[in-house]
Formats: sequence, C-alpha cells, structure tokens
Amino acid sequence: MAHEPTDAGESETLAVSLRTYLSETGFSFSGLTGKEATQSITRAVVQWVGASGWRCRTEAQMRYIDPPCLKDGGCTAYWSPSWSAYLDLRVIRKDGPPIAMEIDRADESTAVDKLRDEALRGRPSLWIRWHGALRAELPAGVA
Repeated sequence: MAHEPTDAGESETLAVSLRTYLSETGFSFSGLTGKEATQSITRAVVQWVGASGWRCRTEAQMRYIDPPCLKDGGCTAYWSPSWSAYLDLRVIRKDGPPIAMEIDRADESTAVDKLRDEALRGRPSLWIRWHGALRAELPAGVA
C-alpha cells in the first residue's frame, strides 16, 4: 500500500489557527504543575476544535504503518513498537481528513512516530510541545 504524505501546508495552517485561537483567548498555563499544564492545554485544544465546528476523540487508537519487530529482552521477547498505539486527540472534520494530535511536555520519539505515520496516511498532524527546546526533527506533514 503506497502512502502519500499529507500536504505540509495544511498542518502548518492548522498550527497557525490554533496558535491564533490560544492567543486571542488569552490562554496561559503558567503556575501549573506538568500534569495540570497538559490537562489545561488539552482542554484549550478541545475548545478550539469545538469553535472550529469539529469534534474530537481523546485516546484515539491508531496503527503503526511498519509492522513491529521481535526484540530480545533477556528472559523474554517482546514486540517493538507495539502494533497499535493511542493518539492524544483525533479531530473529526466533515470537510477533510481527520487531524492527529499529540500533546507532550518532552520530546517523545513515539509521538513523532505516531504523527509521522498519520501524516503518511494523508492526515494533518500537530505536535503540541510545550516545554523546553525541541530536539526532535519533525517529519514532513507534521507541524
């Protein structure tokens, strides 16, 4: 099955729209713990989704494109990555493909892998990184 990456412009346009919405609503998460900040950001993103006329699912299941590999874990063998994973949010739109979103405090390679695979399926993908400098390289189609 051939995979065509999503147009990077759509992901960038969505990222600008979200930034603008958060700025216009005066969103801030200063003074919150890490867990509280993630929850606050998630609520704000869900409000942006609703204001855009869309709906979303939290902890939406997705499948990786590449099959997992059997790894030797000493006494046990395990599959890595697991065949399926969960996106923080999947935004459902009537006028376009779903949007994949991950909300993270730190650079997590699994988030990049999930978003890359969603972008390769032609779905715009947004990584909401909210702490420190970004050290991971973003794949095409991920903003």
